[in-house]
Amino acid sequence: MTHSTISTQNGNDARLFSLVIDEPVNLGGTNIQKNPVEQALAGQAGCLNMMAHIVAKELGIKLNKLWVEISGKVSFSFNQSTPTTNHKFQDINVNFQVYSDSDDEKLSRWEQIIRERCSSEGELSNSDAPISIAFSKFASVY
Repeated sequence: MTHSTISTQNGNDARLFSLVIDEPVNLGGTNIQKNPVEQALAGQAGCLNMMAHIVAKELGIKLNKLWVEISGKVSFSFNQSTPTTNHKFQDINVNFQVYSDSDDEKLSRWEQIIRERCSSEGELSNSDAPISIAFSKFASVY
């Protein structure tokens, strides 16, 4: 369920959770929450992070630390005389920083499975944007 509080802010309820989506002040929002683009990227990073931990457990990989950094560029085609607004990602970049003592072969398999399983990637790639996912392995310091 979605409900609006002001024109650039809305709340969404799913299961037992609420989420507020907002815009920066320069776009008429209050800047108290993420905007829709930031929410979409956060969802992608969250899916990749969860899948990384699930697959690591399945493969017996110990992740001592994992960072998932995500960024994306959006093209905004907006014309006030046109009733449709077309916002598309131009590119999405994901960088995993993996701290693990597992061997490269096992981590390579781990990467492959994560790419295959993360369902939200399909949602974001719907804009035909290239999605770049890079993995950097660091020796465990823990």
